[in-house]
Amino acid sequence: MADKKYFAIEQINGTPTSVQEISADKYQQAVKGETPGKQIKIKLFEGNATGLKAQVGNVAEGSKLDWSIYEGDAYVANPNFIDGDRGNLMVLNSFVEINLSPFRNKLRNGVSYRLYLALPGVQGSEAYIDFTYEAEEQGKKIEIHNAEMEGYSVLAGLSNYSSAERFNWSVSRGDAYKGGEFIHGWNDGRLKVDAEGDIEVSLYDKREVLKDGETLRLYINDYANPKETENFAEFTYKAPIVEEPDETGEHSQPGKPNGPNKPVEPQPETQEGEIRAIKYDPSKGLEQIPVYRLADGAINILQSNVPFAIQADFARKGMISHVHLNLDADYGGIYHKEWNPKGITWARVGELIKEYNIPEHVGAYRMMYQNALDDVWPRKPRLANGEEDPNPWPNSQQEVNERVAGYLMDLVQAIGWDKRPANHILDVDWESGDFFTYGGVVSTAKAIKYATDKYDNLRILVYSGSHNNSAVEGGGSPAHPEKHIGPTPRFEMFRDAGVDIFQGTVPYFRTPRQEWDNPQHYGSVIGEGKPYSSEKEYGLKSIIKSIGAKIDWTDNFFRTLPASLRASVFEWYMSTYEGGDNGGERRYYIENGQKIWWSSFNWLEIGEWIQESLPVWAGVMGTFRFGGGAYLWTDGRPWLASNYALELGKARLYSYNEFLNNPATQYNIQLEFTLDGGKTWVKDTPRTGTNPDAHLEPRGYIRGASLNGKLWVVATAGQPFHNAGKSQQVLIRHNGKTFSRTLEPLTVHSFTAEI
Repeated sequence: MADKKYFAIEQINGTPTSVQEISADKYQQAVKGETPGKQIKIKLFEGNATGLKAQVGNVAEGSKLDWSIYEGDAYVANPNFIDGDRGNLMVLNSFVEINLSPFRNKLRNGVSYRLYLALPGVQGSEAYIDFTYEAEEQGKKIEIHNAEMEGYSVLAGLSNYSSAERFNWSVSRGDAYKGGEFIHGWNDGRLKVDAEGDIEVSLYDKREVLKDGETLRLYINDYANPKETENFAEFTYKAPIVEEPDETGEHSQPGKPNGPNKPVEPQPETQEGEIRAIKYDPSKGLEQIPVYRLADGAINILQSNVPFAIQADFARKGMISHVHLNLDADYGGIYHKEWNPKGITWARVGELIKEYNIPEHVGAYRMMYQNALDDVWPRKPRLANGEEDPNPWPNSQQEVNERVAGYLMDLVQAIGWDKRPANHILDVDWESGDFFTYGGVVSTAKAIKYATDKYDNLRILVYSGSHNNSAVEGGGSPAHPEKHIGPTPRFEMFRDAGVDIFQGTVPYFRTPRQEWDNPQHYGSVIGEGKPYSSEKEYGLKSIIKSIGAKIDWTDNFFRTLPASLRASVFEWYMSTYEGGDNGGERRYYIENGQKIWWSSFNWLEIGEWIQESLPVWAGVMGTFRFGGGAYLWTDGRPWLASNYALELGKARLYSYNEFLNNPATQYNIQLEFTLDGGKTWVKDTPRTGTNPDAHLEPRGYIRGASLNGKLWVVATAGQPFHNAGKSQQVLIRHNGKTFSRTLEPLTVHSFTAEI
């Protein structure tokens, strides 16, 4: 018998116009009312602890789908991405199956998740279904065996934990559920069991509050199923014996804690509330940053030299709000016939961007340098004395208008992102003197207004555009458009034109050699027998021109902020001081046939414990109370530990979203504290570094934010304690309540207290 054949007949007003043979699959889809390319239909669905299975319609047999799982809606601010894959989920017998085992440690029992399915590259095909994850039943609680101390660590074996991979832990003095005192712990699933079923948790950071010989409880539970699996075991805390080295330099008890087979003191891990020097693997890079959720209104962007695949991963996890579409790291940036002839074309950007499945709420960011205007707003030659001869007006105002409006948005439209429910940010970075003249500011403001009127989803940030910007009054006016204007009229013109993100540049970190009024001050602080033995040590330890500069700048910013302005602040940081010599490897480049030392390669690195703390200082002081975020300016130098530290600092910042998301939060409280047991109470005072005595001042920095009876505190010891490697005891008080804290050296503490 001959095989059946199927035909599709097109007709107009009942008259056939064409006949086309079709496959049996397409015939069956037509009978069911399904059309490949339209939205996928999810019919039957079932799931268990290890997998999901769904019957799908409107999809041809053998199709390979994109899939992703989110905790809740993927198209809201800061979605919680769980896992997914592109183009590898095959439709077999009208069903798709997803194995949950590889990422079960990310799923939590009883929590609702959303599964998205889509045909790769087919708009309108995406569909979703919600499901509640149910973990496997566990007949017993986790069993904890042989909990005992070794050095400053608690060692124990686990059993009856099924397939669990991530665990929460805590240590308490007494019953944690009947008034026991919490000592230490983590509830984010970071504890893992080794191949033998053993775990290790460190109590090093709590050694000063623990008593030798006391009985403590270790609680363990499965991160995915905490209530049903939690159990505890008691152990005795034994303070390690630290032996003095003998004449050979070795410790006298081999094999004992702190003998030659053990470090004298184990390296403390970075703990919540204690920001210290970080440990990171350069080969893993930004993959080591823990997943976090942005605060409401947050702007977070990775550097343009971060590969786009990493930016896309951060975007899918809800960790950034905008991406760079110029693809600098991967393809050398956007093509331009003059200054980037080897760059990537817009068409190619559009093709590539589709492969990354960027969530709809994520927008684009692009910086516009003044070279984009060279042909319509040319610079004048410098005067004989070397000073600028500003050109206050462009050759064509309309051309400048179109350049500003189209520099980012033309690209956004070309790749099909203009209909997204997202905003896009154009950063107008015009820094020469032309743009600080009266005429230059007027013309720039006109272009900004033209662009913001044309696109309601375009936000603009301007170099030196905030109310306390760096402009210097020079007599500029309509009669003298070539002269400079001061900070206030510059800010007001930009604000009235539609600028709603304001640059919060922390003052460039500078060394004492650059900034101090009296050159002899350098020698009084840096050198043998001085607070800092070298410039490099100054960079890694000094809080004066880093944390102090941040605090001083923010105090002034909000002290002078116009009452009606809800400023969304975009704050810039550097990973190095602008100057100094770290004494490391020299690098050179050739210019006009001469070998030139690349001095900025050897600029002083900022201590990573300092850099990591800067977003947290910004948060507690209210820098982002109206939205905004922190950005790292790499300036083309290789990445350092301090680069990664700033990204880690963002994760710390957004762990305090409880405060950041509530308009009732009171920020930047200069908390009272005492260093002499309560005889005298003081507040911190920012020191900028122009006075050498600032490096001998015993007061550190302590700021707070309060909300509904809870106080968020960020604190660090006085500079002499960091230099000497000694801790500092302080009493802090607020609203009549006093509490103590030990401020460790080379550490910033960030914690909450009930008040």
